[in-house]
Amino acid sequence: MIAERTYGGFIFTFPEAMVTVMMDRIVKNKRAIYARLDVRTTAPGYNPVLLQNMVTNLISLPAKVTLIKELAKRFNQAEWTGTIEQVYAHAIRVIEEGEPVLTIDPARAADGAAVPSLTWRVSPLVLDLQPTVLFGEKGTMKSYLAELVGLVVESGMSFSGLTGLAGKVLIVDYESEYAEFQRRAHLLAARHPELVTGCPLYYRGTIPFPDDIDKIAKLVAEHDVKLLIIDSLAMACGGVDLFSGETATRFFQVIRMLKVASLTVAHPQKNSEEKTIYGTVFFTNLARSVWQVKRVETSPGASVTRIGCFHEDANNTGRLHPIGFAFTFADDGITIEPHNVFADHGLVHAQTVPARIRHLLTAGKRTAQEIADEINAPLAQVKVRLSEGNGSWCVKLGNGLWGLKS
Repeated sequence: MIAERTYGGFIFTFPEAMVTVMMDRIVKNKRAIYARLDVRTTAPGYNPVLLQNMVTNLISLPAKVTLIKELAKRFNQAEWTGTIEQVYAHAIRVIEEGEPVLTIDPARAADGAAVPSLTWRVSPLVLDLQPTVLFGEKGTMKSYLAELVGLVVESGMSFSGLTGLAGKVLIVDYESEYAEFQRRAHLLAARHPELVTGCPLYYRGTIPFPDDIDKIAKLVAEHDVKLLIIDSLAMACGGVDLFSGETATRFFQVIRMLKVASLTVAHPQKNSEEKTIYGTVFFTNLARSVWQVKRVETSPGASVTRIGCFHEDANNTGRLHPIGFAFTFADDGITIEPHNVFADHGLVHAQTVPARIRHLLTAGKRTAQEIADEINAPLAQVKVRLSEGNGSWCVKLGNGLWGLKS
């Protein structure tokens, strides 16, 4: 038996018997442990769905006997008594014990054991098993970029500076329609046929993400989803108070339970010099990585749109270098090419002064005067911003030099 923990339940696979048992919606009280079961088979000649949406008490012997008899009627090629006994025993033990307590051992590397390295689901944008937020103003191509990321992961390929670790992708959409995502994918593939090798799943979100988590978790488990794309954050939270820490906490709690990489598209605060994700600061603090997307203003009707992605916040890496893309639109296709952000005057100066200072310091320490000269900003303004950021995102190193805080 292969047992896998999922959000709110389990998946039990019996390869030799060609049987899978999915268990979710577990509710425990003093007298019972209720769960919903789906039982399926891959055996030829049988209906693949043997049992669906059956709610049963895991510690009731009569209920267990009834279940075994019913399954034997529908598929007599499996030894159901032993199968169900294994499933129930494992589930009850884990439910009673909870998540295991593990030991953090600093000496393991000295013993020669492999030290786990960071794994990217999409390098350099999305770490595996971690939540990432991509935010920007309207018209910055956020949704196009998110869908491109999904196609890159589905294809397990390198494309325009992105490298995807192959896996199934689920897009949960709260703003658009299936036809729009299908249209974008078709136009991208028309110019880049290598993207045709993967087909992300699309789910139209109609209720808040945390309230719909049972359905989404089931999709993640059934399709072995590795990357979840959510478009967009405000709608996924259901329009409740986005400045409440509880809203952000609940959103990231349910994402954490899914145990997949996630990329959430978000909008920025209005009327602030330094843009952040709209809502409470916890949307930034609880994400493991945050990227801001900026667009170069072009004249109406221009066929090329240039964007830059700037790494604004990180927990498991240092701040990474910006990456850029150029989208060329035509009636019969969309071409995407890598774009040098620092060679693009429009993208460099689209950033706020603190952001420009931060990105400049990723290349090495500078004096305030050198910073002012290189970003073409008044020295007095640079000094003010460095003073404000001292200790939070930058540090004074001595001899007039400034660097990024590690």
